Amino acid sequence: MAKKIDKNKKKSGLSGDVGRQGQGSRTAEPMARRRAELKSNGSKFWSFSIGKCFKRAIKLVLISVCAFSALVIVSFLALVGRSYVHKSNFFIVQPQSILVTGQKKLSRAEVLEAAGLDKPVNNLTLDVDSAINSLKSIPWVDDAKLRQSYPDGLKLTITEFEPKAIVNLEYLYYIDVKGKPFKILERGEVSDLPIISGFAFDDLVSASPLVQDRLNKAFELIDLLAVRNDKLNISNISEINCDPDRGVAVYLRGGMEIKIGLDGFERKLWRLGRVLSHLEQNEQEMDIDYINLLSPAKVVVKPRSA
Repeated sequence: MAKKIDKNKKKSGLSGDVGRQGQGSRTAEPMARRRAELKSNGSKFWSFSIGKCFKRAIKLVLISVCAFSALVIVSFLALVGRSYVHKSNFFIVQPQSILVTGQKKLSRAEVLEAAGLDKPVNNLTLDVDSAINSLKSIPWVDDAKLRQSYPDGLKLTITEFEPKAIVNLEYLYYIDVKGKPFKILERGEVSDLPIISGFAFDDLVSASPLVQDRLNKAFELIDLLAVRNDKLNISNISEINCDPDRGVAVYLRGGMEIKIGLDGFERKLWRLGRVLSHLEQNEQEMDIDYINLLSPAKVVVKPRSA
């Protein structure tokens, strides 16, 4: 009986071992298959990634080649076009076709030569700023404008300074109504404009209100003298002196000094006209040293010393 039980135990033990071995083999098989699948998928993934990167690289290379080729073609066409523009007569402007306006003191030839337009130029390659700056370097030119119209049109507009008087600043300068000295009188140059004295060059450069006020008084007097038809006409005035303390004094071409002061010019000139008329009638003009109009109540006439 005991032997049977032992045999049965052995059988059952054997069957248990076989069962466990079968169960282990069944568990290992899926894991093996999973590893095989992962390995297969990994190979496919790396193969796919390498192929995708290779395609991208080929695409970038093709784009770069196309872009470079386009750049070369555009550059070549630009060079060809530039060469055509430089050699073509289509944009050439002839000096005789340029419209020049506004010049008074300057001649047309002087203006064109200063702007570098006295020879045929290409309208497309013309340096407009350089031409204008060259014109503005001329003392008589206050402003200049150059207008282009394609293919071959140019219009040059000049604004010249308008001299109001001549100012004595060690050298004689033309001065405009704004008080700007713009040109030195050259040797031998003749002008019938009155000469203003009593200023320094730095005074006019500073353009302070006090200096401008003194200058405006001189201009006011010039305007009043310009419309007179007697001995006080501006053509008979040799100098107008502007003293900051004593005011304005006028010197006639015969040498007579007329002290006018700081204000009341129109009234004082009316009184002066009557005095000069009286002196002329009595042939005493040449015997007068100065006439003082500073006082509003009287006129002081000083004869020359014998």
